[in-house]
Amino acid sequence: MPTYAPRAGDLVRDADDELWFVYASEAHPTHLYGINASYDPGQTGQPIKAVANQWGPLRLEHRPASITS
Repeated sequence: MPTYAPRAGDLVRDADDELWFVYASEAHPTHLYGINASYDPGQTGQPIKAVANQWGPLRLEHRPASITS
């Protein structure tokens, strides 16, 4: 099974089948974070590596098509 490499815009599931949205920091686009529906709207999420460490391996649910101009 291939290893999941997160990208901003991905929807992923954790070991408990919870859905997470992966996003990048505007100031540091290489810093990826995850947030799910259990967070309050004002929260900033957690680093995606911490999400994977705390809630088990992440698996890709959906990756949006690349946008080219």
